[in-house]
Amino acid sequence: MQENSPLATAQPSDGYKDRFRPTVGWVTYDLANTIFSFMVVTAFGSVYLEKIAGKDVYFGAANTISMVAAGLLVPVLGAISDRSGHSKKWIFAFTLICCTSTILYGLFPTGNRALAITMLVVFFVIANFSFQSSLVFYNSFLPELASKKRLGFVSGLGIGVGYAGNILGIATALVYFSIYGKNANPWPLFITTGVLFFLFALPCFIWVRERKIKDPEPISGALVGRSFKELWRTLRSLPSHKALMLFLIGNFLCMDGLNTTIVCATRTLTEVMGLDKEAFTKVLLGFSVTALAVGLVLGKLIDVIGSWKTFYISGAAFTVALIVCSLVQQKAIFIGTFIALGPIGLAGIQAAGRKILIELAPPEKIGEYFGLFGLTNKVSALGVLIFFIITDALGGDAFAFRIGLAFLLLFVVPGIICVAFAGKAHRRTTES
Repeated sequence: MQENSPLATAQPSDGYKDRFRPTVGWVTYDLANTIFSFMVVTAFGSVYLEKIAGKDVYFGAANTISMVAAGLLVPVLGAISDRSGHSKKWIFAFTLICCTSTILYGLFPTGNRALAITMLVVFFVIANFSFQSSLVFYNSFLPELASKKRLGFVSGLGIGVGYAGNILGIATALVYFSIYGKNANPWPLFITTGVLFFLFALPCFIWVRERKIKDPEPISGALVGRSFKELWRTLRSLPSHKALMLFLIGNFLCMDGLNTTIVCATRTLTEVMGLDKEAFTKVLLGFSVTALAVGLVLGKLIDVIGSWKTFYISGAAFTVALIVCSLVQQKAIFIGTFIALGPIGLAGIQAAGRKILIELAPPEKIGEYFGLFGLTNKVSALGVLIFFIITDALGGDAFAFRIGLAFLLLFVVPGIICVAFAGKAHRRTTES
């Protein structure tokens, strides 16, 4: 293997790669953070805030602010982790902050409407910012956990098992609503989410070891300053790395569609299909079970046919799902398409994207490049704000949400095309 290959990080002599407990610890963190993503970002956070505020735009703005803030910061944090080797400390701190803010999101009194709206937005911004920031450090462990032949499988395993977090969250919600009624206030679920996130994150903190960094530096003002300068040099050099630049642009566009779908799924199911809390929770359960299985299959598929082809297949499935769900009137077809094709796009694009990034990034800058990868994922939250602006402007009815779904095609289709051009550029580079 060439020294400058993205996977030139040699197999460690201590046999750490492909070991059971570190892999389980890494995968379990995906389960843990997916509980938060589902319960707060997808299922109940927007419904809870909309009921108090009377508009969706507050949640859309809070989500966009937190994602953009995380996107602007995580490349620098990734660069710092590449030099300091303190990834575990960062991921622990961000996880603790996220869990605490999530609990406060549920506990804050809502008697004073204006104050409640303000503080719920603040708590959500802090929680989601911390959750999103933790992912760059989580992803940076992957190249040291898995050998080249198992990278796709472990990445897909994380995505698939992560959806067990959805299932756990859904089971918790179903039990809660069965006891207190389908229209019960969901605030206790946020407290449960914060606790479960932290508990299931513990195996990662215990079993996944700190990244091995050659000549690590202590965190200091000078290190932070150099990291900013190095990041700026990396950004300026992107045009000379055509495949990487096109992939990051394409990933940004595709993830805009995915992130918007994740955040807006609950409101779309309730408004377009008229589902109540219990019904849409069961639909999301079906989606999560499918996504768990799809993540495992696609992870293996990545290792068999390659990450690029898997990305294209997943992107095509997601495109078809958006077209069908924005047009059909029949509830069975809408829900069937959502459950059957949605998980392929969601799990496949994320799992394949991580593997593609590892193929393109220099090993000594894996944290920094995962930071840039995270930047494209986080800044892509602009679509959420635009989606809710469209639906609010058009009256917030079923027609408005269908227009919102169709609008996402303007991101996803060009994104897939960009990634296809990136793959072509990468093949030319490797063949020359």
